Amino acid sequence: MLKRETFVDAISKIKQHEELMDRLDSICREFGDFRSSLDFGNLHLQALLAVLKEAMDDEYMRGRAADIRDVTFRLMCNLTGKEIPNLSTLDEPVIVVAKDLTPSDTGSLNKEFAKGFVTEMGGRTSHSAIMARSLEIPAVVGCKGILEGVDNGDMIILDAINGEVIVNPSEEEIKSYEKKAEEYAA
Repeated sequence: MLKRETFVDAISKIKQHEELMDRLDSICREFGDFRSSLDFGNLHLQALLAVLKEAMDDEYMRGRAADIRDVTFRLMCNLTGKEIPNLSTLDEPVIVVAKDLTPSDTGSLNKEFAKGFVTEMGGRTSHSAIMARSLEIPAVVGCKGILEGVDNGDMIILDAINGEVIVNPSEEEIKSYEKKAEEYAA
């Protein structure tokens, strides 16, 4: 059981950390009209724990924070009637570019059309990276700045073996990677 003093002390330390407070505020704003429910208090605590774990230096614990955020987000969507994004409905070949993909997002990817994915967040031990390997979906995770560097409809070369992403490649780069893809498939 969490002691009141421990919780108050944790809240006090969080309030002193501007980045954590901004993250927590964004969670509250997203689901702000739901604050009167007892369920919100529990989910708010889960979000708080996710923010705390995210702040840790340990890559494994940051990955678990993503898992907690995913479950919290899905519960809040169900409780508030918001739509949960569904990557299983992709109907054309794409490379998914996102800030992060949760395990449920990765698991729902339509492999016929999702030719790979790139995320800003994540690392080798994140669930999305582990699932991408097991599902044999090419992926590059932890690609800082990718969201600012790509627009919907841009051509992307995704080299998951070397962890490279090329946005709007030249004809020469396209030919080079087509040759690499043929060699890899052989």
